[in-house]
Amino acid sequence: MFMSNECKGYTIIELIMALAIGSLLVAAATATYVVQNRAYITQESVSEVNTQAKISHDIVANEIKGAGFGWPLGMDLDETLLAGQDFMTPTNSTNSTDALTIYGGLRYVGMLFQQGAGLNTLPCPSLPDVYTIPKATSIAVVSPSGEPVRVPLGQIISIDAHEPKQVTNCTAGSDGICTDPANLVLSSRIPEGFPMWDTDGDNMCDRGRPVYVYEDHTYCVDASETLMRIRRGANPATCTGTVTSDIDELAENIEDFQITYALDIDDNGVIDEQNAVPGFDAGDFVSVVAANDRNFIRAVRVNILAMTDREDPAFDGQGNPPSVIEDRNHTATNDKFRRRWMRTMVNIRNR
Repeated sequence: MFMSNECKGYTIIELIMALAIGSLLVAAATATYVVQNRAYITQESVSEVNTQAKISHDIVANEIKGAGFGWPLGMDLDETLLAGQDFMTPTNSTNSTDALTIYGGLRYVGMLFQQGAGLNTLPCPSLPDVYTIPKATSIAVVSPSGEPVRVPLGQIISIDAHEPKQVTNCTAGSDGICTDPANLVLSSRIPEGFPMWDTDGDNMCDRGRPVYVYEDHTYCVDASETLMRIRRGANPATCTGTVTSDIDELAENIEDFQITYALDIDDNGVIDEQNAVPGFDAGDFVSVVAANDRNFIRAVRVNILAMTDREDPAFDGQGNPPSVIEDRNHTATNDKFRRRWMRTMVNIRNR
């Protein structure tokens, strides 16, 4: 049998050429990947800042629309409740972010029961008859599900969303929450006629009229440039809460938060003129509202300036905030951050 011992393979030149071509392909692929990854990161940052700004903007705008819901007109003049309390309190700053405190957010906390009573502890007649709670300055608030009832001492509650009373005394914990909601002392007597009734046929009271807590919600930007919503007891100047506060982080990287207000001080249904241009226009908004005029706020203009969390190398020297937002001047930064400025006007429905 004839066998050839000739072995053929690649020459050194062919191997060098193959390695060179392969290196070029790898370099091209790497460069393409780097460019595409950088573009993806930039696009992701821009998308995130747009989303955060839009969501936080909508949350603030929606709450402004409902500001004062359930807050009786004239409550600010009722000394038995909170003297001088307004349904909206602006905090303005010309060299920092603004803050806004909104009152009247109703939070359901439980059912109205007679003082000392709890679920299924007080005899009730069979429906359609009900047990009528007598006039009293002390009440119980009971959860229908047995969950803890969170009623803060000093807060205003609303029975059936129309009978406001202040909780003036209770046994409160270190967080200011009443630990014994079956014994709450109110600022004045509840009228006779609120019912309790039995729904399961055991002739024990298990239902009552709904009880809500009026809350103050403050929107502000803290030291880390995070837009916060602080429920109850916020310090707008420092954007901090207390042990009784519930704090929500709405959006990060908020560079500015500016708010202006349109007023109807003579309460004639027409926004007051603040400039020489006839009719309601952008110049009729003011940044500072006198304390006596806060309950005449009829519209609010909200500005949120958000920025990306990463620099864009392709945006070097082009990143700048707007030179002016309402009454705050901004210095040019010439950085690499992209920004999104959102502005909208919100009409207040309950005024």
